[in-house]
Amino acid sequence: MNVSKNPTKYYLSLLGILILMVAIYLPTLKAYFIVDDFMWINIVGGKGWQEIPAFFTKLSGVRFFRPFIKLAFWFDYSLYGLNQMGYHLTNLILHACNIILAFCLCYILSKKMGIATLAALIFALHPMHTESISYISGRTELIHAVFFLTSLICFIKYIQGKEKSRGLYYGSLITFGLSLLTKETAVSLIVVFFLSELFLRFQQNEGRKWPSNWKKYTPYLVILISYIILRQFIIKANVYPIRYDAIWYRPIYYFIKIFTPVNVHSPTFITISQNLTLSIIIVLSLMLGLYGIYYYLHNDLKEQKPLLLYCLSWIVVIFFPVYFNPGERYAYLPSIGSSLICALIISQGIQKIKRHSNASAYVAWGAVIVGIVSFSYTRITERNIVFYKVGGMARTAISQLVSQKPVIPKGATLYFINPPEMWVRESEIWTRPFFSTFDDAVQLNYHDSSLKIYYNPDKDLTKENAKLSFLLKSGFKQQLEMNKEVLVFEYRQGNLLERTTEFKRLLINPT
Repeated sequence: MNVSKNPTKYYLSLLGILILMVAIYLPTLKAYFIVDDFMWINIVGGKGWQEIPAFFTKLSGVRFFRPFIKLAFWFDYSLYGLNQMGYHLTNLILHACNIILAFCLCYILSKKMGIATLAALIFALHPMHTESISYISGRTELIHAVFFLTSLICFIKYIQGKEKSRGLYYGSLITFGLSLLTKETAVSLIVVFFLSELFLRFQQNEGRKWPSNWKKYTPYLVILISYIILRQFIIKANVYPIRYDAIWYRPIYYFIKIFTPVNVHSPTFITISQNLTLSIIIVLSLMLGLYGIYYYLHNDLKEQKPLLLYCLSWIVVIFFPVYFNPGERYAYLPSIGSSLICALIISQGIQKIKRHSNASAYVAWGAVIVGIVSFSYTRITERNIVFYKVGGMARTAISQLVSQKPVIPKGATLYFINPPEMWVRESEIWTRPFFSTFDDAVQLNYHDSSLKIYYNPDKDLTKENAKLSFLLKSGFKQQLEMNKEVLVFEYRQGNLLERTTEFKRLLINPT
């Protein structure tokens, strides 16, 4: 491997990328918990260290078998309680680790530190990553990526034969298993191993020879089969729900966004991309554009053709879950492939400019760096405003509830009318303050899982009779007849109002 004569400047550049990323995401430390955050914290809240083994043997309130996510939330809850800043800090640390790992991987693949540094910059500041970083529960992708990338790097270094120790191989096996325990889509790693070995053979001028030593894959398959048996037949975790709606156009949508992270989540674009004929035209146009760039830089990129194909394969294989279940956070790992492709194209393009003028090349590099940073800063900031806004709605509702009722008797029944569950949508971001975890949020703040929570999640209730009807269907009258502690709250125009007495009267005289 050709090491740069002056690697220090690249290491300093990588440090600068990390500092820049933290500076841009620092405001997210103030963003409150939303959606599944309450669910995960409620699951691990109050658990002692002796209960950690149960994370690996029981589902405990979730349908997925992801014990390392529980462990991460347990660790944060033990340190920070309900202070959201610590949880966001953990996400930033995890993303920083992945930036370093992405840099190492891109350097191993491209053998050029400049390209690896540029790819790391694009990956670090990719606007689509806000859902993985700013949304606390998005850490599933972050933790999964740490194990995924570590396992892959160890595997590549092992098969390159540069290291005598088999420790790298064992490290790859261990982190592969940990990746599976973080997210089930780690099964794609075995395919990536195979693609990586094929790429390295092309890179070493060994032509189209197939890998000769298949035995090294056997332990990975044993781990995978053991994981499947544990997950499906012993733990009996649910299979990830598959959504077949618009399955054929969703890859087009996300493929475009991973290369051009602009606001394309508009009704017009969705309408166009859901039309098969127009979708084919979009794909062909995109492919023609990429081919045009490649043709222009053909002489410069022909040596990088295997790497470009490897990166495209990386995107297709790892992006597979998005074909069935939409979500921008799923673009986290695949974006390393697109980041390296962009870095290769930009680098070779500027090298072509440099042949004519060194000064023009420096100007081009400056424009590229400033453009990436300024664009990413603008997009990340506007997207993070949504998380801050939604978190503010959750914080307000909870704080008003606690201030009105600092103490609630054990086993009380609480009814919430029109809680802040409506969608908040700006740009490509859409999320909710609570979603289906409103009961977790209330129980969590009172540290009481015995509280019974009822609320209307489907639509806003405007008429008093409709509100009373919801209460009656939810057992309001029966609770009163049994002399149970009952409280009724209504969320109205940003304020949570207690209306227990009013609805008791309305029950007596509904007219």
